[in-house]
Amino acid sequence: MQSQVLGEYALLNLDGEAHRSLRRRIGDLFGARYLDTITAEVLAEPVASLVAQLQSDMTVDLVPFVQRLTGRMICHQIGIVPASGDEDRTYQEMFERGASLVAMMRLSTIRFNEKQVAAARELWADFVDRVAVAYRSSGEGSSVVQKLGSLGLSLPEITGVAGALFLTGTQSVSTALPRLIALLLDTRQWTQLRQRPELLGQAIDEGLRVTVPSPVMLRSTIADMEIGGVRFRRGDRVVVLTYNLAKDRRLYPRPRQFDILRQHPPEGRNLWFGVGGRFCLGYGLAQRELRTVLSALLSLDDELEVVRRRPARGVLIPAYERLEIRLQQSKGPA
Repeated sequence: MQSQVLGEYALLNLDGEAHRSLRRRIGDLFGARYLDTITAEVLAEPVASLVAQLQSDMTVDLVPFVQRLTGRMICHQIGIVPASGDEDRTYQEMFERGASLVAMMRLSTIRFNEKQVAAARELWADFVDRVAVAYRSSGEGSSVVQKLGSLGLSLPEITGVAGALFLTGTQSVSTALPRLIALLLDTRQWTQLRQRPELLGQAIDEGLRVTVPSPVMLRSTIADMEIGGVRFRRGDRVVVLTYNLAKDRRLYPRPRQFDILRQHPPEGRNLWFGVGGRFCLGYGLAQRELRTVLSALLSLDDELEVVRRRPARGVLIPAYERLEIRLQQSKGPA
């Protein structure tokens, strides 16, 4: 169904040698140099503003913050420069466009009907147009579209790669970050992490294991085969229950417990980002986003606390609709 909207070069849909060939041509798209550029050009300003608001004793809702941050990331990847004074509206609009596309996809749907295709293509059209403008722009830039163009990819190929990043990036960090912060605060392991910041990597891995931002993955078999006594025919549609893998007792003793001291076994690391040739292209980018925001919040002089929260309803991936935090208020004398 994604091919009906995203086209034949959508990285999410390619299989076999076609997928491997495109991945080889992309190379190390999100290398250290590019991630440093992202940190300086995309993350630094909004994260500094978040810290300043909390230091001013303001209560901040993390959900719209991370949604706008995601939209800002999407704009940077495409090469969109919002009009002065219109930045936040543009970032929120880009996030909502991606979220609307993701919301249309269901595990039970193999193909969209004509009405669904029309609605999805209407949402997708603006994105495609913006990619085309960035692709045809002269000069060098730091957007993903320009980087892919410099590698010799065609416009349809660039649109397919950028589209995969657009859809997967819309939901991953934006749902995971508020839930991870809430987990750390609710279990009081935020204090432990402040005392031992070297555990940040483990804390992120454990938070993603518990929240599982990609609870299911869809795959199609490329040949007849048998796995674990189950026979598959070429072309069978397979649902990989990533959520169950992340809660498997053989990999993670006491799987329902959130523990930032947990050591993840090599065979279980980052399963929610995929494996092998299907490992998430944006893994390094997601890690950099999470690390940058969490490091900034951990550097605050005082503890954080949750003021109000409300879970999102009617969503495929569990998320918060609201998560308001502030610096911990003094309780005063007993």
